[in-house]
Amino acid sequence: MKTMNKTLVYVCGDVQLKDRALNYLSTTREEVITIQSNIQTDLQPFGSVVKSILVSAYKEYVSDIYIVVSKVEQIEINESDVREWLESEGIEKEKFEIFDYLDQFSKNTLHDWLAVNSVEKTLSKNLDMLKTHPFLPKKLNFKGLLLEENGEFKLV
Repeated sequence: MKTMNKTLVYVCGDVQLKDRALNYLSTTREEVITIQSNIQTDLQPFGSVVKSILVSAYKEYVSDIYIVVSKVEQIEINESDVREWLESEGIEKEKFEIFDYLDQFSKNTLHDWLAVNSVEKTLSKNLDMLKTHPFLPKKLNFKGLLLEENGEFKLV
């Protein structure tokens, strides 16, 4: 069996954040697999990102997984602007009633669904979920990299 030694970096932000994280980790592009997202969100235990992590661990011999987020580059969500844009794109006002059915997820508005209230809390929650996931091997190392306002990374 081949040794697990590659690193997977899940970046929640732009390409510059990815480049800064790779520089901080002192890894070459050949040693790294990246998953890119434009926005930080709660990972779904059986969603596409977690599936990508599992497949990468299996196929690419990944041992270390970093979730990279930034306190600095958070996307501001103005609910009324987004609603107005969606309606101008043909989304009917009645569709927004779907949020009335999302009590169990506590995402009762468009803003709640799209926004991240606490970068650190979301990062911690995602790391905890990955560490305890029933189908992710226990020998995988999950870590967080948080880009602070001062421009320095903090290992979580």
